[in-house]
Amino acid sequence: VRAQYAFDEEQTASQYGVMLAYSAGPLKVGVVYETFDDAPDLSDSYTSAVTVGGSYKFGFGTVSLGYQDVSDYSTNIT
Repeated sequence: VRAQYAFDEEQTASQYGVMLAYSAGPLKVGVVYETFDDAPDLSDSYTSAVTVGGSYKFGFGTVSLGYQDVSDYSTNIT
C-alpha cells in the first residue's frame, strides 16, 4: 500500500492518491486511485482517475493488461 499527497508552491493545486499492489510468483496486479484539483480556491471541480493493471510472466514472455477510467467533476460556482 502506498499513498501520496502533493501541492504546488503557491498551494493553488493539489493531488493525492492511493495504490494497492500484489505480487506473487509470476502474477502482479495493482489498483491506483488519484484525485487532482487544479484550482481548489476557484471552484468545486476536480478530476479523479482509477487505474487497474496486471501482468503474468509465462516461460516465453510476459502478458500485461491495463485499464484507466478518468472522471471530471465540475460544479462551476461563479
